[in-house]
Amino acid sequence: MTEWYRNVLGMRVNHRSKIPAIARLTRNGPPFLAFAFVSNDERDHRIVFFEIPRASVDPEKRQHTGLQHVAFEYASLDDLLGTYLRLKKRGIRPTWAADHGVGSRSIMRTRIRMSSS
Repeated sequence: MTEWYRNVLGMRVNHRSKIPAIARLTRNGPPFLAFAFVSNDERDHRIVFFEIPRASVDPEKRQHTGLQHVAFEYASLDDLLGTYLRLKKRGIRPTWAADHGVGSRSIMRTRIRMSSS
């Protein structure tokens, strides 16, 4: 998953860690095996990805709460179109596009799974 964010948003992995097995065995241990901090600016992280064992795609995800939308702004329509062309060359295409009054949108989906390697 971190590769998608690198290709689309220019994010880089600033830190990766695996949780020691002994820490996962305790009752209050973390529910994840590993994590990766990514950022596209001077901050150590803007997004953190967690590797969660036995996680699966939820076919009912549209019925549940959770993160459903994140927006990024471009300085101009030319910048947006330039990004579209850059991603098209990498085989990344928008799921759909919209113009709902306050601005044009290009909607993309990320892949669901993350690897700690």
